[in-house]
Amino acid sequence: MASQFSFDVVSEVDQQEIDNAVNQARKEVEQRYDFKGSSTTIDWNPKDWNIVLHTSDDMKLRALHEILNSKMIKRNVSLKSLDYQKAEEATGSSLRQTVKIKHGLESEQAK
Repeated sequence: MASQFSFDVVSEVDQQEIDNAVNQARKEVEQRYDFKGSSTTIDWNPKDWNIVLHTSDDMKLRALHEILNSKMIKRNVSLKSLDYQKAEEATGSSLRQTVKIKHGLESEQAK
């Protein structure tokens, strides 16, 4: 009986929707007063499936998380596909954080 029935589990994230969400987040960061004068950037690397957040302090980094999460939700991208790595010190006493996009299932998760 089990040999007759099977199913495939697929976990894919639409790359274009991520690109749209990142572009919307960039526009919001450019317009917000609390980011004026800071060197805050959001970079999307579609080849490596990661987003790099770069800002001047921890408060702005948390605000970037909120902005990015809200834009992803509006574009119907699951927040479970975002894997926030540990924030690290960058040049000029700024912070850099990588957000990896989970696409596909690892064999352990699929079991």
